[in-house]
Amino acid sequence: MDINYLMQKHVTKGLELSDDYFEDRLKHFNVHFDLIKDHFKQDTKIKLLEVGTGWHPTIPIAFFLNGYTNISTFDIRKLIRFENIQETVRYFIRFHESRTLNSLIPYQQDKINALKEILNQSSSEEELLSALNINYYYSDSIINHFGKDSLNFIFSNNTLEHIFVPVLKQIFKEFQIILDDDYHLMSHFIDMSDHFAHFDSSINIYNFLKYSEQFWSKIDNNIQPQNRLRERDYLNLFEELSYQAGVISHRDGSIEELEKINVDSKFEKYTKEELSVSHTYIKMIFN
Repeated sequence: MDINYLMQKHVTKGLELSDDYFEDRLKHFNVHFDLIKDHFKQDTKIKLLEVGTGWHPTIPIAFFLNGYTNISTFDIRKLIRFENIQETVRYFIRFHESRTLNSLIPYQQDKINALKEILNQSSSEEELLSALNINYYYSDSIINHFGKDSLNFIFSNNTLEHIFVPVLKQIFKEFQIILDDDYHLMSHFIDMSDHFAHFDSSINIYNFLKYSEQFWSKIDNNIQPQNRLRERDYLNLFEELSYQAGVISHRDGSIEELEKINVDSKFEKYTKEELSVSHTYIKMIFN
């Protein structure tokens, strides 16, 4: 029995594809999509990879709707299932038919028609993903699935905060190998809030900052682990690996809410302004 699946389904509700979640993911898609258009020449063959597919491949399908044919998405463990992919496709169709989708993302009309046919004709997860031009990988190592210079755009959506520093460093070292040397870009949304606050209204988004490293290691879990890194930590890590990384935008958060927490000494090196930043969006290139 998949404990992670049951936990997400019945406790964190991570399996539920709500209208709000769907629209939020499409906002992320727009940022990634605009960045590609701004950075790459129009005739560039985009080979893209999403790190952290999650339960619903919303953004990969949005790229399919815009004519992309080389779409890869990756998880450390297998999360998406046939019924979740079907549900995501139905969401796109429903939003299109309600005339809502065209206000959220650009897309090609013929691809929507293709979605309907794909949904009716695909009888397995493999058939459905193949018809959507999506390559889905899951393992402990990204580099096992891609050769040198095989990608030119890598992006993630609220994924990096779940990866601890040693693994994070290894992943970004692997990116330097699989990204095309001459023409590449990365785009990462990072949620630095306490994810337990997403479903526990008794705590705020800074609650996990009150714990020592030793105590946090005991109460953190492998279903939804959180590294508690702050924006400055990510930028320092990327600089150490010779990336050119820049913050495009972030949410300042609330110093008033932060001050309700007795912050552990581990975080004394940060200003209140730095600690209160709850979300960041970072664009990166390799120098």
